[in-house]
Amino acid sequence: MVILDAQTNLAGGRDLIRMICVLVLLCGTARAETLYKCVGKGGAISYQSHACDPGQRIANARTYVPETPPSAGDLAAQRRKLQRDRAESAYLSNLAGTSRANARPSAAGTSIPVRSPNAGCEAAKRQRDAALEAAGLGRTYDLLSRLDAVVRHACK
Repeated sequence: MVILDAQTNLAGGRDLIRMICVLVLLCGTARAETLYKCVGKGGAISYQSHACDPGQRIANARTYVPETPPSAGDLAAQRRKLQRDRAESAYLSNLAGTSRANARPSAAGTSIPVRSPNAGCEAAKRQRDAALEAAGLGRTYDLLSRLDAVVRHACK
């Protein structure tokens, strides 16, 4: 059994306190900041990191700890994960047969657009709608009749 005198306990206590102080200093400090919601004359609202101006009143104040920006190692890890995810997606797409690599090559030459049978009818309807929009409330029965006749002829 070891018997320690008061002098030894006191010295050991100081060492412990010193060690705790060093550990506290080595720890990263999280600095809290305050966000103020200020209401000015006429109800104008502003958010700011400093106290409200003299002509404003504080509507709310919140304390927050800002996020630290990602380190270079974190950014590199994010890039690696993104590359892995893209590679995995391409692999799975290839397995499913939906990748561009599995697409059949198109025939050489130019493509000829095929008009649908009712393309002229749809174009006439669009022109009629545009003319009616342009006429606004000043449209007449004669104008409506002429526009409808053009649409009927195109949609036969």
